[in-house]
Amino acid sequence: MAYPVVMSKKHNGTVGWLSAETVEGTTQSFKAGQLVLGAASGVVNITVTGSTTGILGIAEVDASGTSGAAFPKVEIVEPGDILEMSLVNNSTTLVTAALSDLYKKYGLYVSGGSCYLDQNTATFGQIVGFVLDSNGAFTSRVLVTVLPANLIVNAGL
Repeated sequence: MAYPVVMSKKHNGTVGWLSAETVEGTTQSFKAGQLVLGAASGVVNITVTGSTTGILGIAEVDASGTSGAAFPKVEIVEPGDILEMSLVNNSTTLVTAALSDLYKKYGLYVSGGSCYLDQNTATFGQIVGFVLDSNGAFTSRVLVTVLPANLIVNAGL
């Protein structure tokens, strides 16, 4: 089962998304809801756990697989934006969040085209809230801000 990354709230309170008008990188296979990087060749998959520098945003549609294809469908992630992600611990096994996770910095785990927040490292984002179930209990879904150094808007790319 895929656990997409979802834009929960834009930092400036706007409704709707900023979109990047760019091209698809060489031989891409990312899916809608997956975080993507911005590179010289265009929008590319995040394929390696911990590979976080140059994050452009969240793909709104699946990659076409055609190198250089026009690809204007990326929700740009900016400093202060809040993403909803699933919490794991160095695998795809979901971990139930706890109050002690609040404001902790965790890494990025990538598997099977899905991106997760990984308790095993501290290089990607910071938990700023939780998604509770209908009974008010913690779940594996957390609200995250991406550390500014990881965003393409701050990476000097």
